[in-house]
Parts: sequence; C-alpha cells; structure tokens
Amino acid sequence: MVPLMSPPPRIELRRSRVTSLTPDAIFATLCDLRLTPTWLPNCVALELVDEGVVAAGARLRYSFREFGYTGTLPCSVTGFIPGRHIAIAFSDARVEASFDFLIDHHDGVTTIHHHVELLPRSLAVRLVAGMLRRALPGRMEAALRGLDQAAAAATGA
Repeated sequence: MVPLMSPPPRIELRRSRVTSLTPDAIFATLCDLRLTPTWLPNCVALELVDEGVVAAGARLRYSFREFGYTGTLPCSVTGFIPGRHIAIAFSDARVEASFDFLIDHHDGVTTIHHHVELLPRSLAVRLVAGMLRRALPGRMEAALRGLDQAAAAATGA
C-alpha cells in the first residue's frame, strides 16, 4: 500500500558571511530584539514574553508578514552561548522551525554562520515547500547582510 502523503520534506540550509565587526558587536545586535525587524526579512517584531534578558529558555513572541499572511508565533531561545551562539525555535500546526547564528572569530576575522531548519507540517506549507526552499537562500543572505549593517549602525562603525 502506498502512503497517501510522503513524509514532509525537511528544509535545511546554511549560509555564512565574513564581517569587519567584532563578535561582540554582532552578538549585541542579535540580542537587541528591538533591532530585529531592521535586519530580519519579514519580521515585524521579536519580543521577550517575560521580563528579563535574552538567554537560554527565554520565551519570545515573533510577529511576521509573509506571503500576504500576518501572524504571531510563540518561540523560545533553545541555545545560547554569550558572545558566540543563539538558537531560536518555534512550532505551530503549519511548521516546525529553528534558526541559529554562530559567530566565529579566528585570526582577526569574524564570520557569522546562519543555519535554518524547517519542517512543514500542514498540507498548505508542504505544497509551497519548493518555493520556500528556493526563496530561503536569498532571505538568509539578506538577514546576514542586514545583521552586519544593523550592527555597524549600532556601533557607529
């Protein structure tokens, strides 16, 4: 018997960008959630749900506009190494997703690594998975470029 629907296609992509900025400048921009809409495509707002600071376990609210749809998703910080790494994940009936940023600094060169994983859950998202797979590299490049520019502006570099 052939299953009615194959398992959802996992989308996983990685991109990197070398920057002249320090790891601290990049990480401070990642943790300043007020700046996120200035560099992350489709982001309307990213906010802490509870009082406190961005850290492992922090609950966030992500508001976005995408493909004519506006929504808000609860998410959480799933990985956090100060000055080096932040990972955020969210899940709803449509999609399970995680994205992270890892900052490397070797021999005076800072590199920002961006990793995204999407697991479509709903039929609607599965149907547009190919379009997402094609659009995601450009969005990731735009996020990295925007992050670099936002960090430069925040530090006056």
